[in-house]
Amino acid sequence: MYSKDVTVYHDQYQLRYSDQDVLTGAVNSPETAAWNMNNVSDPSNVAAFDALVAQLVNAVADKASNASRRYAGGQAGFEPEMMNIYAIAQCTPDLSPAQCRSCLAGIIGQMPKWFSGRVGGRILGVRCDFRYEKDLFFKTTNDMVLLTPLPAPPQG
Repeated sequence: MYSKDVTVYHDQYQLRYSDQDVLTGAVNSPETAAWNMNNVSDPSNVAAFDALVAQLVNAVADKASNASRRYAGGQAGFEPEMMNIYAIAQCTPDLSPAQCRSCLAGIIGQMPKWFSGRVGGRILGVRCDFRYEKDLFFKTTNDMVLLTPLPAPPQG
């Protein structure tokens, strides 16, 4: 009759409590989309930017779905605006690689609806999620996906 279910999201983890079995099935709902309020500065760059973000998020999703922790991060450079883009994707570790990738594909497919031209966005679900931003928001590792990152600005 009554059910209790709550999920708390953080960039690199989530905490879920439910009075139902959360490990049965691979349903990702409820899902929530959020986006950075800023856009790429030149409207003529939107299509190229969206394509690069999709490429990065899909590459990170591929890596996350095959990682034992079901988590991966990545970086890509968008040269027309001299901007690096950072992304993470993750699934609950009980999902198989195929279930994880399928879950991520489902939410990545929603990107055009929510994020066209946005310099950041995320879709959070209870089984998988992804996020991308123009600013670094996670701890980098040596095994990140790197798609043509821009060089660091000179110090001085």
